[in-house]
Amino acid sequence: MNSDMLLREWGSYVCAHIDFADEYGENILYRCSQFGYTDAEPASSKILCPDMPKRLRRVDVAVRKLGDLRKKCIFLWFCTPLREDGRAHTISEFSRILRINKGKFRAELRKAQNQLEKLL
Repeated sequence: MNSDMLLREWGSYVCAHIDFADEYGENILYRCSQFGYTDAEPASSKILCPDMPKRLRRVDVAVRKLGDLRKKCIFLWFCTPLREDGRAHTISEFSRILRINKGKFRAELRKAQNQLEKLL
């Protein structure tokens, strides 16, 4: 299985097991996009994964070894659930959350994927 397929499977697993609400019940992605809250990382730390399959745990460990910005790009790109209307979030939204431009988001995402391919 190639690394892109593993990342997609890992992202689906994380999305299904993540608590995207903060301690006050507010959606972290909403808070990021509406109020400029820039730390998308707390969502990733709330993954409930006692039964994560070994192949996905390898991916999870590799992702957590990435630098901060690359890790956030991977989490946002692969683990963000679809909107209520079924549409995906955009690169513009993700880059706004991280306070970087779209080109920087794309570049960091690509670098992160290349780094993960070597780790996996």
